[in-house]
Order: sequence, then structure tokens, then C-alpha cells
Amino acid sequence: MLKSETEEMDHIRVVLNLPIHQSFIYKVPPEFKSQLKIGTKVLVPFGKQLLSGFGVEEVVGRQNIKGLKEIIKMFNDFPPLSDSLIELGKWISVYYYCSLGQALNSIFPIQETFRIKKDEERRKQIFAASKLTKL
Repeated sequence: MLKSETEEMDHIRVVLNLPIHQSFIYKVPPEFKSQLKIGTKVLVPFGKQLLSGFGVEEVVGRQNIKGLKEIIKMFNDFPPLSDSLIELGKWISVYYYCSLGQALNSIFPIQETFRIKKDEERRKQIFAASKLTKL
């Protein structure tokens, strides 16, 4: 279910970078409710460890479930994965028979690489502009 921009999310389905074809429901803490979007990379408790995953779907009507754990952190370094990248992840998951969490995790570093390349290009442009102003 898609959420409107004014609504806040209470629960989210998260897929983890594990070889299991299952998602897990987590509570969204009050401090993240207005910021969390589908496709955001998050840190969640899983058993005795902390794992990163992606929020892939808002969960509605699960307010009465007891024992749900909360999201610990949102990774805001990069924008959330777009709907089209999540769909690509689903295709990769089916085609290569891996979990959606593994597929999305394989896409995420690509997104990071593009950002690094943009930053390098920007630095080169700034350096070139500074050389021109010195002349």
C-alpha cells in the first residue's frame, strides 16, 4: 500500500541481506515516522545481531502485534531506492533465485558508485574553475 506524503508510517516490512525468502515487520520509532520512505536502507535487530536491510512495504493494521522490534537507524547517506529499482531487485531475486534482500543489497553499491563518480566530477570541475580564476 502506498503512503501519502502527509501520512506517517507505523510499521514497515524489511528485507535483509540473507539467503532467506522472507521479510520481517518492524515498528517505526516516532523519530523516524516523518522521514522513513519505502526503499530506505535501515539497521534492525535480528536475533542477537544488527543487520541492514531495506524497507519495501508499509504494513497497515498490525498495531496489535506484540513483541515487534523497532528500527534502530536509517541510513540517510543516499536517497531511498526508487520503485523501479525495487522492481529490478524483485526480478533479480526471481531470475537468480536469491532473496530480495540480497538482490537489493547488490543494487545499492551501484547507486553508491554513481554518487562517488558524481563527487569526483564535481571536484574536478571546482579544481578546473579555481585554476582559471588564478590566471
